[in-house]
Amino acid sequence: TSPKSAALRDILSVLKRRHNAVNVLIFPAEVQGESASLQVMDGIDQLSRSTDVDVIIVARGGGSMEDLWPFNEERVARAIVRSQKPVISAVGHEVDFTICDFVADLRAATPSAAAEIVIKSKVEIADRVIQLERRLEDVGPEDRRWRRPVRAAACLAVAAGVAALPRRHDVNPVEAAAEPIAGEAEGELSLDPRRHHGAGLQL
Repeated sequence: TSPKSAALRDILSVLKRRHNAVNVLIFPAEVQGESASLQVMDGIDQLSRSTDVDVIIVARGGGSMEDLWPFNEERVARAIVRSQKPVISAVGHEVDFTICDFVADLRAATPSAAAEIVIKSKVEIADRVIQLERRLEDVGPEDRRWRRPVRAAACLAVAAGVAALPRRHDVNPVEAAAEPIAGEAEGELSLDPRRHHGAGLQL
């Protein structure tokens, strides 16, 4: 998006309120005009290759059909489809639609809505960790097989605060990694509770 846009200010404001520890990487691009589609395409490609990026938001505020036209360009659509990272389209207002919306992994009605979707609040993440701690209260130290998968599942639960989005074009790698770990942890936690009464674990 444009670094001077109201859309970016809205996104940053929502992210700060929901989870002020999240890191945001901005690729500055024009969002209207002849060179806009090339810059947006380049930004998607570069962010897709970055190991520091979990999810990409393509955003701009509302405008006329001509203003939004760069997000109808084929080069932008193809960049979204080939992206290795989930892409949220947050272009225009709720009534505005572009081709970008239909090829992205998810469409947000507004840039602010994209920020709401992309990160869970600290409260939600903290509640999830507390739930895991409570489930571990009845697990005893004599059976240590569950410790690694449960700790991994807890870490994934926290990490999933960022961009646990279903991919439109392939399998979400976060969900694919989490499923077998969570399944193993669930199996271990279902052992006879009498063996584990009164023990706890600090995450």
